[in-house]
Amino acid sequence: MKVLTENNGDDLNNALVIKEMTPDTANNIVNAGFPFGEGVLHQSLVSRILQTVKFTPQTTRLVTYHVKEKRAIGFLCLVEDNATIHSIKFVFTDQRFRKMGIASQMLKYAMLLAKKKGAKKVYLDVEQENIDVINLYKKLGFQILGTRLVGEGYLTEFPRFRVITRTFLGQGYFSKLNHEKKGSLIELVTDSNNSKELFYDVYQRCMDKNLITFFELEPKNVMNGYTQFYQPFFFRDVLVNALGKSYALIFNRPFFSNALVEVGSVSSGELTSLMEELFKILHKRGMAYANITLFNVADTKLLDWFKEKGFKSFRFLIMGRTV
Repeated sequence: MKVLTENNGDDLNNALVIKEMTPDTANNIVNAGFPFGEGVLHQSLVSRILQTVKFTPQTTRLVTYHVKEKRAIGFLCLVEDNATIHSIKFVFTDQRFRKMGIASQMLKYAMLLAKKKGAKKVYLDVEQENIDVINLYKKLGFQILGTRLVGEGYLTEFPRFRVITRTFLGQGYFSKLNHEKKGSLIELVTDSNNSKELFYDVYQRCMDKNLITFFELEPKNVMNGYTQFYQPFFFRDVLVNALGKSYALIFNRPFFSNALVEVGSVSSGELTSLMEELFKILHKRGMAYANITLFNVADTKLLDWFKEKGFKSFRFLIMGRTV
């Protein structure tokens, strides 16, 4: 528990504490208009199990609690992506209490907690259009590392015969038994140092050097994605273009029919055809939902492409700092 101490010109902070979220305080946040969905606040049993067995990262949910009003008025998540790099997500303050320094204090506390847990760096995403929030993060010492475009949505008419494997094993497991060429993308077997070096070479061509440096990406860890969260080999697929101009990382979780995908390309002009091919791969494997991240994309045509597919799209700045 942490008492807020920053002086905002009144005695508001004397009535506030930061603590871990409880079911009651989660309801307070929902009632205050939390925009990210109740699933972020109310974890399912399956999510908690996967977190325990380290298939998903450990997450600490923090609220700013107003002692006098007996309710939570702020929220954020601190995610342990790996031992040394943590992320901050879903920062929210009740509209009635904004412009009072509450978000700043939550962020400062989250960074102190991350350091206590062993983190050396913390990063977060912010929508590119949100100038006020970007400036707030800059004041707190965050620097812009790069950009990412995220598209997420449902893949239509996924094959029903995949239901059993999707439910019990996650996606990608059986595809590992047959390393076949998939159009211009080739599935890379990643059990040798040569394969890791090859993929790292492709990755460096497609990825911004600031991101590679900040996330300390090397051949031994780059196949776990830019956040480096550990993925068992049979829940991860590594696809590369035969010419070394693009890559796709597909991460799958057991008991879930959704995929997390990272995509990079040397040429933004090739991204549309690359994405069409990727959609066919995801559809063939019976994926129901996909969250796809593309790095350093300047071409806005891809926003229209996501819209045509029925996907929501978001453009973020990636910002980070040491702690």
